[in-house]
Amino acid sequence: MAHKFNPHEYWKLESPERKKVLPPSQTLLTLGLKQGDRIADIGCGIGYFTIPALEIVGPHGRVYALDTSELLLQELKRRLTDEQLKRVQLIKTEEYHLGVPPESVTFAFMSAVLHEIDNRSRFLREVRKIMTPKGRLAIVEWEKKVGKLGPPYVHRLGKEEVEGLLTELKYRVVQRIDIQGELYAFVAMKSVS
Repeated sequence: MAHKFNPHEYWKLESPERKKVLPPSQTLLTLGLKQGDRIADIGCGIGYFTIPALEIVGPHGRVYALDTSELLLQELKRRLTDEQLKRVQLIKTEEYHLGVPPESVTFAFMSAVLHEIDNRSRFLREVRKIMTPKGRLAIVEWEKKVGKLGPPYVHRLGKEEVEGLLTELKYRVVQRIDIQGELYAFVAMKSVS
C-alpha cells in the first residue's frame, strides 16, 4: 500500500527546508506554467503551489485546487482572499475521480503525489482525461534514495520508473529536471495518437 501524507501534519508543507529546496513560484515557472493557463493543482494541500499559481496564470487563467482531504481544502480556503477565491475552484476529489471537466486543463501539476497512489496507471489515465489535447503534465517526485525529508525510501519512485510509466501511457516527456536536494521533475505532453 502506498505511503500517504498525514493531513494533520500540514505544517510540514510549508517548512523552511521545503521553501529552500522547492520555492513554489520559481518551481512552477521552471516547469512552464504561464499566464492564461488553466492549472489543476492535484494534491493541493494547503495551497503551497495553488496561491503562487494564481499570480502566475493571472486574471485570465484558472486554478483548480484538488485534494482528497477536506481538512486541507478548508485550510487552503482560509488562506485565500475573497478575490483569490473567485479564481480558484476547490474540489474534494476521489483518488481516481478528479472532478474536473474533461479536456479543461492546460497544465496538470502534482508535487509529491504520485508515490502516494496505489494504481498509478489508472490515476495518470484520469489526469490525461482532464487535459486539453495540447495539455502539459508536470510531476515533481522524491529521488529513490534515503533522505531527511519526504517519504520513506521504500515508497519513493525512481526517475526511470516514472518516465517509463509516462511513456507507457502515451505521454511525451519534453523536460527532465533535477531539483536541488532530493527531488526531480518531468514535464510531459498529452501525446495525440
